Amino acid sequence: MKTKIFLMISSLVMFTFFSCTKDSVIIDQASIDLADDEAVSDAVFEDIFNTVDNASIILDGIKGDGAKSEIIVQDR
Repeated sequence: MKTKIFLMISSLVMFTFFSCTKDSVIIDQASIDLADDEAVSDAVFEDIFNTVDNASIILDGIKGDGAKSEIIVQDR
């Protein structure tokens, strides 16, 4: 009985040891360049959209309420 338990524990330890080895896969430079390009383009687009939003807010503040079209209601 003790032999079976010892064999089970040792096989479990060996299985765990060999299954948890570190992968030595190196990321290629093309993938790194692609990720860098994507990060830069995301930052540029975010900056552009924030600039457009800020300009829109500023223009709405300059125009005031008088520049907006009014809603006309007709009585029948």
